[in-house]
Amino acid sequence: MIICKVEWVPENKDPRFQFRITRCGVVRISEMAARAETVLNSERDETQAYIKTAVDALEVGNPWEYVQMVPILHMLHDEAGNNSSLRTSGVTLKGLRYIPYNAEWRKTINQSGDDAPGALGAHDHEHDF
Repeated sequence: MIICKVEWVPENKDPRFQFRITRCGVVRISEMAARAETVLNSERDETQAYIKTAVDALEVGNPWEYVQMVPILHMLHDEAGNNSSLRTSGVTLKGLRYIPYNAEWRKTINQSGDDAPGALGAHDHEHDF
């Protein structure tokens, strides 16, 4: 799961950059389940059902049996935890392995590389996979 803390930047007229990511990282779903439920203001069963449905949809919606998809969950919320969303996407396993690791990937997220978001801290499992 990728978790991003965001802030609204209304003065930026480019809609792609009206939300600035302040902190982000990669976490294990099992470790963040309770936090996700709090941030998303949902019940445990509801959050788990959404995640299962999203992962299953990647498998069902994949027309090529020989292509293995890797689900990616994105949880976005503001620093106060008031506004949040959980989104899903996927990438092919082959495509994921083809992309070389970039140790400075955070610099590619916001409009400027000088405005790179910070890491999440102790929960970040970026190097564990």
